[in-house]
Amino acid sequence: GFGTVPFTFNLQESMKEPNQMMKATKISLWIVCVIYILMGGLVSIIFWPSIHGIQSDVISVLPSNGLLSIIIKLAMTMVILSTTPLIIVPCGDLVQRKLGFHRNNNDIQE
Repeated sequence: GFGTVPFTFNLQESMKEPNQMMKATKISLWIVCVIYILMGGLVSIIFWPSIHGIQSDVISVLPSNGLLSIIIKLAMTMVILSTTPLIIVPCGDLVQRKLGFHRNNNDIQE
């Protein structure tokens, strides 16, 4: 989605051969596509007998006050909260670079 665009600029700059970015992107998208299909099929197989087909999202099928449901909802919340900085930081770097405020790694003192 749109959150991956800033990553591509940072990733391409760090590659040994930046001209290979398109090939790397195609390979990674195919890998992600296969994983999504496999995971979707697995979830469908797991939930198909219990609800006679998947009528809506899987989270709404879980019991509302069960321990498993609470753990899954908390885990999904933690994933969202922990991945937000992974999207915001590269966006900030991209904006700073476009505005001319980008620091070189040599400027950072350890």
